[in-house]
Amino acid sequence: MKKRYLSYQDVCKHPEEAKYLKVLKATANCETTVIACRFCGKQLTEPKTEC
Repeated sequence: MKKRYLSYQDVCKHPEEAKYLKVLKATANCETTVIACRFCGKQLTEPKTEC
């Protein structure tokens, strides 16, 4: 099954300039981040972990 990617406007109606990178979890050398909206707080992407 193919993963469907939603556009920014499908998830949130605020201006695209309202997007920011939100850190959900940070440990010694790993962090989990997500792109979110400053105005409504909705997560616009799936959480991503980088180590």
